[in-house]
Amino acid sequence: MEINRIYPRNRRIPGRATGATFFDLRWTSGRVGIRDGHFQSLSSAIKFLKHHVRQIPLSERSSLSAELFAEIRRAIGSCGRISLGRCVGEKSLQELFERAEYAWNNLEQEDDDQKVFVPDVIDPRN
Repeated sequence: MEINRIYPRNRRIPGRATGATFFDLRWTSGRVGIRDGHFQSLSSAIKFLKHHVRQIPLSERSSLSAELFAEIRRAIGSCGRISLGRCVGEKSLQELFERAEYAWNNLEQEDDDQKVFVPDVIDPRN
């Protein structure tokens, strides 16, 4: 009988991105940080970041600084963070998003392979 086998996620290889992203946004009178957002995709982190930028007073937007992070697997099995990019000032946000997307796409991902099926054969006599 032919089947498709699904392999479990390999969480032992260090340096791979787990899929989680974070951001840190600061301006003169406030801050929204890593503890406030844990996202399962870069696009949702960027969307949330844009939402918060719109809430910053216009007079303080020139003083804002933003940084995007990706969670990666460490050699000991725990997780750490690496920066995907940072910017200062509202005008450089679009460049930050482009740099972060480029860096994200170049990271080796910790893939759970749930969409990949490997053909296998089971002998019903065994």
